[in-house]
Amino acid sequence: MRKKSISSHIEKNFGKDKSVLHEIALPDTVVTHVNLGFTVADGERVRLLYIEDDYTLIVCFTDLEDEEVCFMCSNTLAFQWQRAEYFLSNEERDDSAYEVCDSAWLRIHREQGYAYHNHRHFKLNFNAAGILEILCAKIERVKSPPKKVGRIIKL
Repeated sequence: MRKKSISSHIEKNFGKDKSVLHEIALPDTVVTHVNLGFTVADGERVRLLYIEDDYTLIVCFTDLEDEEVCFMCSNTLAFQWQRAEYFLSNEERDDSAYEVCDSAWLRIHREQGYAYHNHRHFKLNFNAAGILEILCAKIERVKSPPKKVGRIIKL
């Protein structure tokens, strides 16, 4: 049985107005929808594997058709997972992937010499499970997680 979306709870209690979730948003924050070749809508059972030696984050989850989806984030500088849902833009949906343009988080990493021009801030809204944000150079789908051992983070 699938978990109810947090946004369904908010819609039931506050109507369709998502403004209750915008309190942390900065007025000049711009997000653009990105097509990663898979959907995070209704994704659940999210698992993270961080391989510290080569700064790779592997993410696997079960999609809405109960299929296993895995993707690799190359040259990962930082990532965070949270259950609480929030939006940076009125156009943002709770079941899609976005790039946060010129984010403060990425800017801090650039100012300190960790991030380069090819690093991006991705925000993946798994409406049924939570939000994953990643600072990395590239996201690509993989057939299965690599055999290499890393630091496993279960959510």
